[in-house]
This record gives sequence, structure tokens and C-alpha cells, in this order.
Amino acid sequence: MRRLARLWILCAVILSGSSLTAQQNELRFNRLIVQLQQGSPALGLNIGIRSVETGRLLRRSGLDFIVIDMEHQVYDFTAMRDVILGLYEQPFSPEVMSAAAEMVPTRTSPPFFPPPPPPTVLVKIARRGHDQIQFDVRHALKMGAMGVFIPFTESPADIEAAVEGATNAESSYILRGARQEWAERNNPWPLNPKGEFLVGAMIESLEGEAHIDEILSTPGLAMVWLAHPSTEAVANEIVKKCVERGIFVASPHVDPTSFKADMDAGYRMFFFGWDRDMFYRGLGDVMRTAKEAIGQR
Repeated sequence: MRRLARLWILCAVILSGSSLTAQQNELRFNRLIVQLQQGSPALGLNIGIRSVETGRLLRRSGLDFIVIDMEHQVYDFTAMRDVILGLYEQPFSPEVMSAAAEMVPTRTSPPFFPPPPPPTVLVKIARRGHDQIQFDVRHALKMGAMGVFIPFTESPADIEAAVEGATNAESSYILRGARQEWAERNNPWPLNPKGEFLVGAMIESLEGEAHIDEILSTPGLAMVWLAHPSTEAVANEIVKKCVERGIFVASPHVDPTSFKADMDAGYRMFFFGWDRDMFYRGLGDVMRTAKEAIGQR
């Protein structure tokens, strides 16, 4: 039963990852790319509780992406891998992919409603932009992440290093096909139109804002996270420049009531905050309800 459930999940990933674009009909393993290209908003969560159980809880959450934090948490690739294992149980082996493909219903098959696919995994690496980052990028992608954010990006060199780290990177979560197809997929998008990896810059300093034009012009940059914009005017100008270049922008706000206004402004990636905050918030609501029921304060 457990293997069957795993195959159903994988079927959902396959079905949601397929995209019939105007130019080509191909399977994408990074469904976040397809979603953002279509202009749809993407909802995500910052992950600080890095465990297998966290991945299992989020597997059918309906989130579009998660960002596993390696910057503010203990530097531990094993903990990062645990979350991914919880999401997918195991890397996509050819045997599992083949079995899942056989389960995709034909038109004569009974209708079924697959669960939502697991969220796409992004990782905020542990090093700041000016540090040596290629090791972190390659290992994050090797363990199953589909993209990375570079904290405190302050120059094009920071993104160039990340893009180089994501070029020809190994991954156990992208099905190996023909050599040419694999050589195209295990690369950063949009530098390679068929690439599956996303490289993002975190702009959170005056230095980064001062060099924003050069940073945004770096080949291979796909996302920008405005973590701590100095002013609203600066943030609006950066968002405008990103939209003009086709770069996806993550909003610094975590209040869902502001998502619509942010989307109208040009943002496409939105956070609900931190997993632990959601846990405490939910527990707090339950505790208040319980205490009211038993007459406690």
C-alpha cells in the first residue's frame, strides 16, 4: 500500500509537470517554472524545522514551493535531505517512474482525483553571496532541490558563481534520458531553456540595491527575493526592472491580505512565513479555544 501511495503521488507530479507550450510539448520536472511562466502566483513557506516528518506533513499541503533555510539554521545537508525524503520518500528511480507512467489513466479509465503534487524545493544556501558558494549549490541540487537563493547578493559575481555551480549539476530527482536531453535539463533556467534549476538572488542590503542593474543583467538569474528593501520606492523600482527582464520576484510580505496588491505590482512568489510560526499560531488558536471551553484564561 505504501508503494502504491508513492506511485499515486508520483503520477500527480508527472501530470502537473507536463506543459503543452506554444513551442514544445515536453515533461518538466520543475513545475514551478511552468507555473511562473504562465503568470500564476506561487505560494510558499520557509522551512526551519528540517525533518522527514516536516516533508511528510507538507507533501499534500498544496504549497507550490518551499524554501529550506540553510542560512539561519545549523549548516546540515543531512537535515535538508530529510525534508526532501519526507516529501518524495525516495529519489525518482527509472523503475518507479516506469511503474507510475503505467498507472496514468487513459480516456477509457475511470476518473480519479490525484492528490496535489509535493511542493518544489528551493534552498537558501548557508553562505552569503561573496563567499565561495559553488559547493553549497551543487550539493543542494544533488540532494533534490530544484533551485537556490543566494543571501546578501551584492554583485554579478555572486550570481555568476551560483549559475556556474548549477551548470551540469548532478541530481537524483531528474529522470535521466538520452545524453543530450540530460545535458540540457541539469542546467540553470532560463540560461538553458530546457534547464530545470532556478538561481535566485536575495537583495537585502544597500550594496545589493546599488548594483541591482548589473545583478539583474547576469545571465542565468531567474528569481529575486526582496528580503529587506530600504524603501517602498526602491522596491517598486526593482520589481519594475525584474518584470521587464522576465525575472520572477518574491514578495517580502507574509500577510495573505496583501498578496493581491503585491501581485498587481508585479510580484509572483509569496510566502506564508515560517513553518514554526504556522505551528505556534495553530497551536495558539487551539489553546485559546480549549481554555475558553474549560473556563480558563
